[in-house]
Amino acid sequence: STSDFGRNFTAGRYGTGLVFDGVNDYVNLSNPSSLRLTQNLTLEAWIYYQGTGAPGSNQGFITKSSIAGQSSYRLIVSTDSRFYFGVYGDGTNLFQVSSTSTMSANRWYHVAGVFNQTNVSIFINGVSEVNAKEGSATSIFDGTSDVLIGVESPSNANSFFNGVIDEE
Repeated sequence: STSDFGRNFTAGRYGTGLVFDGVNDYVNLSNPSSLRLTQNLTLEAWIYYQGTGAPGSNQGFITKSSIAGQSSYRLIVSTDSRFYFGVYGDGTNLFQVSSTSTMSANRWYHVAGVFNQTNVSIFINGVSEVNAKEGSATSIFDGTSDVLIGVESPSNANSFFNGVIDEE
């Protein structure tokens, strides 16, 4: 894996996590075949937000959606402070679900998104939540976007996550 614009480690939920400054930090995993999933998918992370107020734009935790028309999946927080998980069936149209929980600063959240070819689900701290669901897909588009951690799209200055991302 490679890191763009720096990489910083800090105490995570379990061991060491990656800290992102909300300005320009992210990790680019490129587009390896092992992450070009087209059927079933689970994305999960421990998230600790260090910003203030609601994000000014969608901020990515784990995304493969930075190139228009070449998107595959994303796990993000949106401007309404809700968590979203979605997959793209054709590279453009999104099948997604949002949480009922909203993200607050200085608190750990375990966020997991699941796609099983018929449904998208999101779990916050182990509890299934559905605020809203939109779209449909039976597979995930094998797009050319890179897999990114800590940003939704590097070309959008407001989409960088401000906080810590950890794994179990």
